[in-house]
Amino acid sequence: MQESPETESAQAQSAKARETGAIPIVPALSFAKMAQVDSKIDPEILGGDIKYTVEEVAERSGTSVEFVLDIARWLGRVPRGIDEVRYADSDVNMVRYTADFAARQGLSRNELASMIRSIAGRLENMAMQQVESIIESIWNQNDISDTESRIIAAEMAPHQAAEILPIVEHIWRRKYLAATHRLTTGAITLRGLHSDDLDYPLVRAVGFADLVDFTARTESATTRQFAELIREFHDKAWDIINSRGGRIINFIGDAVFFVADNLEAGAEVALGLAASGMTDSCGPVRVGMVWTRVLATQGDIFGPGVNLASRITSIAEPNEVFIGPTASARLSRIPRYSVVPQPPIDARGIGRVMPARLRYADDPRNSEKHDKEQVSTPVWNGYGD
Repeated sequence: MQESPETESAQAQSAKARETGAIPIVPALSFAKMAQVDSKIDPEILGGDIKYTVEEVAERSGTSVEFVLDIARWLGRVPRGIDEVRYADSDVNMVRYTADFAARQGLSRNELASMIRSIAGRLENMAMQQVESIIESIWNQNDISDTESRIIAAEMAPHQAAEILPIVEHIWRRKYLAATHRLTTGAITLRGLHSDDLDYPLVRAVGFADLVDFTARTESATTRQFAELIREFHDKAWDIINSRGGRIINFIGDAVFFVADNLEAGAEVALGLAASGMTDSCGPVRVGMVWTRVLATQGDIFGPGVNLASRITSIAEPNEVFIGPTASARLSRIPRYSVVPQPPIDARGIGRVMPARLRYADDPRNSEKHDKEQVSTPVWNGYGD
């Protein structure tokens, strides 16, 4: 079958764009296809047609317009008007269940808002990563344009959503189980029974790992090279941190923020992130870690020690781990570690701090002359850097 001049022109534009790296002009056929695919996504993923306004959701769920608007806002979906048709039966069921759940649990409006916002924020990131990975997989496995990859991903989305839900549910149950142990009986065991009056009730090793010279290294990278580096860093960090007893709080651009429940696990995580297995794949990495008290809220970790960990990371040398004074005092007592104090720094909002460099005791670099000239290690006088 002979191709039309319009099709030949579009193919020629696409081929030229691949050679030059330019963004091709999307043919009208793609926009028609996109509109057709787009119209099917909502009902297929939500399990029913979009047919209700805010007022109709409130009426059918037995709640109020204000409550429906609150839920929408906490989810990050603020309607442009209460007469806008944006909701399906599944939305009605969710609003009704949420109202009943809040009543059964005795949750205040602020407590319910905090819970829903935290769930929505984490799931939004998860959903974005899932869709991005599907697009990237299509792009890598087929010799097609970015535009074509995204349209195919849209077509696959309803099937992918249904397929992945059992996996998501089981992973959530496992994570919820682990978090319950960690934040209840585990936290009390670690800190002791008589610490209820503390502003920062949890004792944790917290740290950051940062790719060195990331901007310079990616300035001339192609889109694929950039995406590959970020994916490699995220995957390596995930495996190292979790396999050594830590957890990822979040990724911040070219850095990862991690936490561990005990100091030795934090040390193993930090040293793993600075080791050759990471740097061979991602380039030089600098790591900072402290042992401190923190507050866990909104799925994040807060406290003065977090700021100190960030500050120490920024002065760490490539492929090295720098730690705070409390971590230094404790780890220097463990034979398998080498702790070498470094020149003091002025940490903004914290004061003058003496960090230290952490390595394994059998690290070949320890034989260097300047490493033998160690200064006295500060005395540990309690939890918290």
